Amino acid sequence: MKRKNSPNGNGSSPYEPLLTYAEMAPRINVTERNLRSMVNRRVVPAIVIGHRTIRFLESRVREALRKCEVSEVG
Repeated sequence: MKRKNSPNGNGSSPYEPLLTYAEMAPRINVTERNLRSMVNRRVVPAIVIGHRTIRFLESRVREALRKCEVSEVG
């Protein structure tokens, strides 16, 4: 039986979780400090909630990193 509110019909949630620095950093294989640096340099997108709370959508971070990839020369 398919769930009605699932857009893909497979029963999974249509919403992506908001991740903290501690959750996001290992998923992209960097340290939290490195991730903070990337946010400050605006390399990766972050969602600011309030004054000090920052969260990430994994799909958007991975997309931004894909755009920054340097291809092999030669």
